[in-house]
Amino acid sequence: MNIDQGAQIRIAQLQWDSAHGPSEFSGMPWNMANALRRANCEVIPVSIGPPPRSRGEGFFSGSKHSPMVRKLKKLGARIRNQRDSLFSDQSFTRATKHAQLAAERGDRALSEIDFDVIFGSGMSSLFAYLHHEAPIIYATDATAHLAIEAYPKMAALGKGRRDAMLMMETRAVANANVIVVPSEYCSRSMIADHAAPEERVHVVPLGANVFPVSGEQVVVPAPAPTAGNLDLLLTAADPERKQLPLAAAVVRELRRRGWHARLHYIGPKHPCCDGEEVVWAGELRLGDLQDSETHRTLLKSCHLAFLPSLGEMYGIAPIESAAYGRPAIVSDAGGLPTVVLDGQTGRVVPLQTPVPGWADAVEAAVSRPERYQSLSEQARRRYLEVLNWDVWGCSVRALAAQEIESPKARKVAGRP
Repeated sequence: MNIDQGAQIRIAQLQWDSAHGPSEFSGMPWNMANALRRANCEVIPVSIGPPPRSRGEGFFSGSKHSPMVRKLKKLGARIRNQRDSLFSDQSFTRATKHAQLAAERGDRALSEIDFDVIFGSGMSSLFAYLHHEAPIIYATDATAHLAIEAYPKMAALGKGRRDAMLMMETRAVANANVIVVPSEYCSRSMIADHAAPEERVHVVPLGANVFPVSGEQVVVPAPAPTAGNLDLLLTAADPERKQLPLAAAVVRELRRRGWHARLHYIGPKHPCCDGEEVVWAGELRLGDLQDSETHRTLLKSCHLAFLPSLGEMYGIAPIESAAYGRPAIVSDAGGLPTVVLDGQTGRVVPLQTPVPGWADAVEAAVSRPERYQSLSEQARRRYLEVLNWDVWGCSVRALAAQEIESPKARKVAGRP
């Protein structure tokens, strides 16, 4: 089959039942499907049931913004994790059984439609047991090994569930013709921790969830901040992992040095929100029109994205700021050095840097207008050329076309 730019590729996108909007699974399945459609692919959604989780895990999911519900969910998670550690064999078996049943549903659904390529995002448990012979493109922003290492919530899982995650990631990798990851950090882990053949792993950066809408004016280079007006923006669903307290301390240090600095924070309520240096915007939801407008206003009005994360698979927030020509100051954790180019589109600061060092990095970026404006221009250019969903869609379409034309497209040696 000869696939050129004018030929439409039919992609069967496997997805969990809840992955149908911009707010689910960090918006990845939704954004990826739309990007592939814009790249001249026919995307055929194939829903295969609920995502894997323990019994009772989704009981309070409808009230996720209530503080009381959060406490109950945390208590429930601790109980489940303790149970899964005590009965690790049962937990392992339960997780793998759910994955096998999902894969059976996927195989049945695929047998009823016509397509060229199978695609899915973050579905290692499904792809671990899928038996269809069509080419498989497996996309993910994290490996199981890295997720367990970097995210406290994953590290706290019971041994049975962690072991199942690691095993199924490795099986999914062996089952895939093409593995698409957003960062060199994730690529290295795929190869070293999950035995992925190097030639099957492709680094394709992701795009933003919040970006300029049609007709919206973006001023580049961004107007440089002054000593009397310096606004930083931190977006954090997990304020502890993304170090909101450190960010607040950095702003206090900048104020001590004579800058009238403020930290605008998007995320769940935190004790730091009571400090005069923090302006809390609330929890802004993807897909909510008013929240999106508020988020875009903050991206335009703030001078820098600030993300001193302890662990980060990739880092969408700095891309959203780059879309508006705003540089970013980030830690060197995980995939952030792929997103922010040190000295070009912002600064990448060693994770263990003390507060004065972070303040130094901010000052170096903003103290000279010509330096700040250069960072602004380069951040916007990198967004337009690399860090957007249209580039991602065209890149993955090219990988799909290459795989379809390959004589090895119908079978991967060593598939489980």
